[in-house]
Amino acid sequence: MSTKSEWEQANQAYLSAALQWLRVRLAQASPATVANAAPVVASTAPSWWRRAAAVAPAIAPTTPAAMADDGAVAAARAAMASAEEATPPPALRLLADACGLSTFERQTLLLCAALEIDSGFAAACARAQGDPAKPYPTFALALALLEDPSWEALASERPLRALRLIEIAPSGSQALIAAPLRIDERVAAFLKGLNYLD
Repeated sequence: MSTKSEWEQANQAYLSAALQWLRVRLAQASPATVANAAPVVASTAPSWWRRAAAVAPAIAPTTPAAMADDGAVAAARAAMASAEEATPPPALRLLADACGLSTFERQTLLLCAALEIDSGFAAACARAQGDPAKPYPTFALALALLEDPSWEALASERPLRALRLIEIAPSGSQALIAAPLRIDERVAAFLKGLNYLD
């Protein structure tokens, strides 16, 4: 890639592939997804986070028509991985490398960015959480949905929060993992390929 426009096209291709992978993962969300996340809570989370997890919203099943099979997930994942290998890399990979984000943190950032890129993700998040009043991502949804889930990503010293890549909007007695997540506006613009001074 030699020009800015070529990089922008490659970045857009990566975002399209990554968002398609996310759509398939959200369509596949089910109670089994939460059950698979339980060992992470039991084995790696501090006791106060384990207590918070007990009040996290359960992921409700989607309709059978919306369920994606493992083949669709694998195909979407392969397309995303292929697009990520572009030279120079897409914006999300550049940011992840610069900030030291884990796979789970990078995908959590993508989940938050998805709502700023495609308004359809709000309804998908609400369906996955089984509550139309929750058209937003949460750490609970990310832990149940994304690859290599890690409770450490929620810590205030980890990059997502320490660098303010995302914002958490807890209300009242709402647990941290159930609070709405939102990507920083400047970060969202960078992921879309718009690089400007803050």
